[in-house]
Amino acid sequence: MEFMNFDDYQQASLKFLPKDIAFSPLISKKAMCIMGIIGESKELFNVLNSIHIAPIAEFKLNIIKEIGDVSWYSVILMYLYNITPEEVYRMRDDEQSIKDGIGYDEILKISSDIVMTAASFCEEMKKVIFHKHDLNGENFMWFFGKIFNYLDKICQVFEINWYFIMEVNYNKLFARYGDEGLTEENSQGRIEYKKL
Repeated sequence: MEFMNFDDYQQASLKFLPKDIAFSPLISKKAMCIMGIIGESKELFNVLNSIHIAPIAEFKLNIIKEIGDVSWYSVILMYLYNITPEEVYRMRDDEQSIKDGIGYDEILKISSDIVMTAASFCEEMKKVIFHKHDLNGENFMWFFGKIFNYLDKICQVFEINWYFIMEVNYNKLFARYGDEGLTEENSQGRIEYKKL
Protein backbone atom coordinates (compact mmCIF):
# COMPACT_ATOMS: atom_id res chain seq x y z
CA MET A 1 0.00 0.00 0.00
CA GLU A 2 1.33 3.44 -0.93
CA PHE A 3 1.07 6.46 1.40
CA MET A 4 1.34 10.16 0.68
CA ASN A 5 0.95 11.46 4.25
CA PHE A 6 1.12 10.36 7.87
CA ASP A 7 -2.62 10.62 8.50
CA ASP A 8 -3.44 8.01 5.83
CA TYR A 9 -0.72 5.76 7.23
CA GLN A 10 -2.16 6.16 10.72
CA GLN A 11 -5.69 5.22 9.63
CA ALA A 12 -4.54 2.19 7.64
CA SER A 13 -2.34 0.99 10.52
CA LEU A 14 -5.18 0.90 13.03
CA LYS A 15 -6.13 -2.58 11.84
CA PHE A 16 -3.02 -3.95 13.56
CA LEU A 17 -4.00 -2.79 17.04
CA PRO A 18 -4.41 -5.80 19.37
CA LYS A 19 -8.00 -6.93 19.84
CA ASP A 20 -7.71 -9.41 22.70
CA ILE A 21 -5.79 -7.70 25.51
CA ALA A 22 -6.64 -9.22 28.89
CA PHE A 23 -7.02 -6.15 31.10
CA SER A 24 -8.21 -2.56 30.47
CA PRO A 25 -7.88 -2.45 26.67
CA LEU A 26 -7.28 1.29 26.32
CA ILE A 27 -4.64 1.42 29.06
CA SER A 28 -2.98 -1.68 27.63
CA LYS A 29 -2.84 -0.24 24.13
CA LYS A 30 -1.32 3.00 25.36
CA ALA A 31 1.24 1.16 27.49
CA MET A 32 2.08 -1.15 24.57
CA CYS A 33 2.75 1.85 22.31
CA ILE A 34 4.95 3.61 24.87
CA MET A 35 7.01 0.47 25.50
CA GLY A 36 7.19 -0.06 21.74
CA ILE A 37 8.49 3.46 21.10
CA ILE A 38 11.31 3.15 23.61
CA GLY A 39 12.17 -0.43 22.62
CA GLU A 40 12.27 0.29 18.89
CA SER A 41 14.22 3.53 19.49
CA LYS A 42 16.86 1.44 21.20
CA GLU A 43 16.85 -0.99 18.25
CA LEU A 44 17.38 1.96 15.88
CA PHE A 45 20.27 3.12 18.08
CA ASN A 46 21.85 -0.35 17.74
CA VAL A 47 21.46 -0.26 13.95
CA LEU A 48 23.05 3.19 13.64
CA ASN A 49 25.94 2.00 15.80
CA SER A 50 26.63 -0.77 13.26
CA ILE A 51 27.37 1.72 10.45
CA HIS A 52 31.02 0.60 10.16
CA ILE A 53 30.22 -3.11 10.48
CA ALA A 54 27.14 -4.00 8.44
CA PRO A 55 27.11 -4.04 4.61
CA ILE A 56 25.46 -0.84 3.35
CA ALA A 57 22.43 -2.60 1.81
CA GLU A 58 21.72 -4.49 5.02
CA PHE A 59 22.35 -1.34 7.06
CA LYS A 60 19.80 0.72 5.11
CA LEU A 61 17.26 -2.11 5.21
CA ASN A 62 17.57 -2.25 9.00
CA ILE A 63 17.15 1.53 9.25
CA ILE A 64 13.96 1.28 7.18
CA LYS A 65 12.60 -1.47 9.44
CA GLU A 66 13.38 0.29 12.71
CA ILE A 67 12.15 3.74 11.67
CA GLY A 68 8.99 2.01 10.45
CA ASP A 69 8.48 0.37 13.84
CA VAL A 70 9.05 3.61 15.79
CA SER A 71 6.67 5.38 13.40
CA TRP A 72 3.92 2.76 13.82
CA TYR A 73 3.90 2.87 17.61
CA SER A 74 4.02 6.68 17.47
CA VAL A 75 1.08 7.20 15.10
CA ILE A 76 -1.04 4.65 16.96
CA LEU A 77 -0.42 6.37 20.31
CA MET A 78 -1.28 9.71 18.67
CA TYR A 79 -4.56 8.17 17.50
CA LEU A 80 -5.37 7.01 21.03
CA TYR A 81 -5.00 10.64 22.14
CA ASN A 82 -6.82 12.13 19.11
CA ILE A 83 -3.73 13.73 17.56
CA THR A 84 -3.05 13.74 13.82
CA PRO A 85 0.55 12.83 12.92
CA GLU A 86 0.68 15.30 10.03
CA GLU A 87 0.25 18.07 12.59
CA VAL A 88 3.19 16.72 14.56
CA TYR A 89 5.29 16.21 11.43
CA ARG A 90 4.88 19.86 10.49
CA MET A 91 6.35 20.81 13.88
CA ARG A 92 9.77 19.37 13.05
CA ASP A 93 12.56 21.89 12.75
CA ASP A 94 13.09 22.45 9.02
CA GLU A 95 15.80 25.00 9.74
CA GLN A 96 17.97 22.23 11.14
CA SER A 97 17.86 20.10 8.02
CA ILE A 98 20.91 17.90 7.62
CA LYS A 99 23.62 19.18 5.29
CA ASP A 100 26.02 17.11 3.21
CA GLY A 101 29.00 15.65 5.02
CA ILE A 102 27.52 14.76 8.39
CA GLY A 103 29.98 12.65 10.35
CA TYR A 104 29.77 9.43 12.32
CA ASP A 105 29.71 11.27 15.65
CA GLU A 106 26.69 13.34 14.56
CA ILE A 107 24.82 10.19 13.54
CA LEU A 108 25.48 8.62 16.95
CA LYS A 109 24.37 11.84 18.66
CA ILE A 110 21.06 11.77 16.76
CA SER A 111 20.50 8.10 17.61
CA SER A 112 21.23 8.62 21.31
CA ASP A 113 18.96 11.70 21.34
CA ILE A 114 16.09 9.54 20.07
CA VAL A 115 16.56 7.04 22.89
CA MET A 116 16.83 9.77 25.53
CA THR A 117 13.71 11.53 24.22
CA ALA A 118 11.78 8.25 24.15
CA ALA A 119 12.86 7.45 27.72
CA SER A 120 11.77 10.90 28.95
CA PHE A 121 8.47 10.47 27.14
CA CYS A 122 7.95 7.06 28.75
CA GLU A 123 8.48 8.56 32.22
CA GLU A 124 6.01 11.36 31.48
CA MET A 125 3.33 9.01 30.12
CA LYS A 126 3.73 6.56 33.02
CA LYS A 127 2.38 9.29 35.28
CA VAL A 128 -0.51 10.03 32.92
CA ILE A 129 -1.60 6.41 32.39
CA PHE A 130 -0.97 4.82 35.79
CA HIS A 131 -0.91 7.76 38.21
CA LYS A 132 -3.86 9.58 36.60
CA HIS A 133 -1.98 12.84 36.03
CA ASP A 134 -3.52 15.21 33.49
CA LEU A 135 -2.04 14.93 30.02
CA ASN A 136 0.07 17.96 29.17
CA GLY A 137 -0.83 18.43 25.51
CA GLU A 138 2.08 20.76 24.82
CA ASN A 139 4.60 18.29 26.26
CA PHE A 140 2.98 15.44 24.32
CA MET A 141 3.30 17.33 21.05
CA TRP A 142 6.84 18.44 21.92
CA PHE A 143 8.04 14.89 22.55
CA PHE A 144 6.59 13.58 19.30
CA GLY A 145 7.87 16.61 17.42
CA LYS A 146 11.38 15.84 18.67
CA ILE A 147 11.15 12.15 17.78
CA PHE A 148 9.83 12.93 14.30
CA ASN A 149 12.55 15.55 13.87
CA TYR A 150 15.30 13.03 14.66
CA LEU A 151 13.79 10.34 12.42
CA ASP A 152 13.45 12.86 9.59
CA LYS A 153 17.14 13.75 9.89
CA ILE A 154 18.15 10.09 9.68
CA CYS A 155 16.04 9.75 6.54
CA GLN A 156 17.82 12.78 5.07
CA VAL A 157 21.30 11.50 5.93
CA PHE A 158 20.74 8.12 4.30
CA GLU A 159 18.48 9.41 1.50
CA ILE A 160 15.49 7.29 2.48
CA ASN A 161 11.94 8.39 1.65
CA TRP A 162 9.83 8.30 4.81
CA TYR A 163 6.68 7.51 2.82
CA PHE A 164 8.48 4.47 1.42
CA ILE A 165 9.24 3.45 5.02
CA MET A 166 5.51 3.69 5.82
CA GLU A 167 4.72 1.45 2.85
CA VAL A 168 7.31 -1.15 3.88
CA ASN A 169 6.13 -1.10 7.49
CA TYR A 170 2.45 -1.46 6.57
CA ASN A 171 3.21 -4.35 4.18
CA LYS A 172 5.32 -6.08 6.85
CA LEU A 173 2.53 -5.84 9.43
CA PHE A 174 -0.10 -6.94 6.94
CA ALA A 175 2.01 -9.98 6.02
CA ARG A 176 2.26 -10.86 9.72
CA TYR A 177 -1.30 -10.21 10.84
CA GLY A 178 -3.53 -9.73 7.80
CA ASP A 179 -6.99 -8.18 8.09
CA GLU A 180 -7.47 -9.91 11.45
CA GLY A 181 -5.00 -7.54 13.08
CA LEU A 182 -2.68 -8.25 15.98
CA THR A 183 -3.77 -11.04 18.29
CA GLU A 184 -1.80 -13.04 20.86
CA GLU A 185 -1.99 -16.12 18.61
CA ASN A 186 -0.74 -14.56 15.38
CA SER A 187 1.88 -12.52 17.24
CA GLN A 188 3.40 -15.65 18.74
CA GLY A 189 3.35 -17.42 15.37
CA ARG A 190 3.95 -14.42 13.14
CA ILE A 191 5.25 -14.60 9.59
CA GLU A 192 8.11 -12.18 8.97
CA TYR A 193 7.88 -9.98 5.92
CA LYS A 194 11.29 -10.43 4.29
CA LYS A 195 10.81 -8.72 0.92
CA LEU A 196 10.68 -4.97 0.28
